[in-house]
Amino acid sequence: MVKTDKTNKDKVFSGEEKTYLNNAKLILSPSINNESCTVIWFPGIGKSFFLKEIFEKKRHLKKLLGSSYDNTIFVNIDLNTVISESKVLGYLQLLYLILSKENGSKRKERICEQNEIELLFTIKEICKKLVQNGKKIVINIDEIESLSLIDRERIIQTTVNIVYVNRNYINVVLNLDNLNTLDFLKKNAKNYTLLQNLVFIPLPTRQEMRYYSSVLLKRWKLKLTKNHQQILEYLSGSKLFTSAFLRILKKGKGIGDKSELLAEREMELKQKILFDIVGIQEKKVLEKIIFSQELAKSLQFAKRYLKEIGVIKKDKGKFTITPQILSHIVKKNNQGSSFKLNKQGQLVFGVCELSDILSKREYNILMFLYENRKEFNSREKMAKFIWKEDYINKYSDWALDKIFSRIRKKLETVGISPKKILTLKSKGFRLQ
Repeated sequence: MVKTDKTNKDKVFSGEEKTYLNNAKLILSPSINNESCTVIWFPGIGKSFFLKEIFEKKRHLKKLLGSSYDNTIFVNIDLNTVISESKVLGYLQLLYLILSKENGSKRKERICEQNEIELLFTIKEICKKLVQNGKKIVINIDEIESLSLIDRERIIQTTVNIVYVNRNYINVVLNLDNLNTLDFLKKNAKNYTLLQNLVFIPLPTRQEMRYYSSVLLKRWKLKLTKNHQQILEYLSGSKLFTSAFLRILKKGKGIGDKSELLAEREMELKQKILFDIVGIQEKKVLEKIIFSQELAKSLQFAKRYLKEIGVIKKDKGKFTITPQILSHIVKKNNQGSSFKLNKQGQLVFGVCELSDILSKREYNILMFLYENRKEFNSREKMAKFIWKEDYINKYSDWALDKIFSRIRKKLETVGISPKKILTLKSKGFRLQ
């Protein structure tokens, strides 16, 4: 980082430090009370970076744990680093290597030849000795969602097996990107050891995002225009997109507005990655909010979660989404869809139920175009459908164009291109 005046530098680092400590407190509070927890991080807020800052920098841990820090062993497992063909075996090997070092025991030279059951027994014996010597163990697990569904379930069961007997002295911090993996935890009563505390990490505040941006701006010697500042506000809440935007500027690319930024290849890729990581229930809630649809009872937990961490906020009786780019991503994912009838015979576009965003007359017009989508529908034909026997008195090109203009604008608000309704002066209208 480039040199800055001491006052600014202290402000930046005090802000960063406060964020780390706030998150560390949320994550470690259950462990302080001798309990395990499952931590849900919304994608794009820097989970792995925060975990490294919290668990690899002693000053954060010492501040929170005080005198108990010296008797606590932290075992940090990033499952992305497991290269063994058997992910469970690789996980156990990592655990063994760390715990045996902490126990001061001589490592077995042929550890790689041990099978899962033998290694699990060895680890449990080491844990037993450490606990007898007054030690407390905290196992921090990250990137479990990078594994297959079967491997995830097996690692969770294996971890619970290690923890369960000494769960007052061996605690787990299981970090997840979304709500999906919670279904595995509910399958087995013993797994509730990890669910006794469910911790939600909130999105960074605007102030925290300003601190984060200022560090990158100073490090990369960047100056922002007024348009760039507006783009940062649009991205606020997502470190993934904020850092990507500033990195693009660092490369010297001229970004005039957010549409230019979102079209950049790096941003396109990150939008896809984020949408893939967001949990199934969370996606459904976001889609329902964006497309003005009623939430089913089964989605109420996901809605409360998103509200609690600040992804959705209620303002004047209507929910809004932060960061705003999330709305763009959800709409964009729906853009590749087409008009079709759902099981109830209603006209939809991808996941968007059109009856929720259009008036009854507008919906009927679109349904008429769908039923006659193989041909152009002349203006006279459309006028007869809209105004029935009174079409001679009410029809005019201006009135008809006004109706279609309103329909296009409403479709555009949910990411459906106005070009989906094709108009040719000599032929009329047709649904693309």
